[in-house]
Amino acid sequence: MFCSDDAGRYWLSRTGGRAAPELFPELLGAYRDLATLATGARSLISLGPGDGSADVELLRVLSGPDRPLEYVGMDINRVLLEHVLARTRTVARSTGIRMDFEGNGGTEWIRAAPGPRLVSLLGNTLGNLDVDEYDFVAKVTGALDRGDCFLVSLACGRFSEQDIADRMNGLSGLRTLLANGLLSSGVVATLDEGEKEVQDAARVEAGTSDIPGCSALKVVHVPSGRRLLNVRRYDPASFSAWMASTFGLLLVDARCVPVPDTTIAVGAWLFRRCGTRCFDGSGWRRRR
Repeated sequence: MFCSDDAGRYWLSRTGGRAAPELFPELLGAYRDLATLATGARSLISLGPGDGSADVELLRVLSGPDRPLEYVGMDINRVLLEHVLARTRTVARSTGIRMDFEGNGGTEWIRAAPGPRLVSLLGNTLGNLDVDEYDFVAKVTGALDRGDCFLVSLACGRFSEQDIADRMNGLSGLRTLLANGLLSSGVVATLDEGEKEVQDAARVEAGTSDIPGCSALKVVHVPSGRRLLNVRRYDPASFSAWMASTFGLLLVDARCVPVPDTTIAVGAWLFRRCGTRCFDGSGWRRRR
């Protein structure tokens, strides 16, 4: 959905590059509070940094006169990545990696960054992944060493039958981005054709999640069977327990920002690796 330059420019023009612009001031405050607890971090590795606003704030919190920081931003979209680097280079030594980090979690770049590290996955990126959450989180957390931190923000709550109807009626707001997904995958030849296909042949269905207590939907292009978008909402207590029991991460602290006039919220969690573990493809084992 975000592969093309046009998709990046559209995202920046429509939302300012932020997944929840109306909540952004409060979310920035939550991110800053949690970042202060990532003591001693020497690098920030951002998986899907949006427009870079959150990362700039994180870098300002983490940096100091005697503590220069390394920044690594990973994004599949060239326009978004260049926009982010133009901002973060004012506060840190910055590197941009254009890649689809869903495949391997960006693990080689996480391991290459100086530690202790803070890895961020903000804007409900986990809830929109095309890949399974377990495999992705296993790869990211498997690259963390003792003392490294993982900052995650997610949409919290549950979808109702009315939410499904609202999602169907509201697809027009996402039509251009979803059409870019069809165009990038070769299902359609032009963006106009893609937008018509989204309008006429996209449906919202029940989605899937690896995490207990998660409520999930997906947008599907019926003729091709292509999944255009996953949308997941999480139960905060279940998510925290899953991260601790499955990956052995310590919950340092969390924040919750309610969405006005709804029953949902945006949650932010900071986890720390207290032991060293690695993922061997079939399960967890202790590093020797």
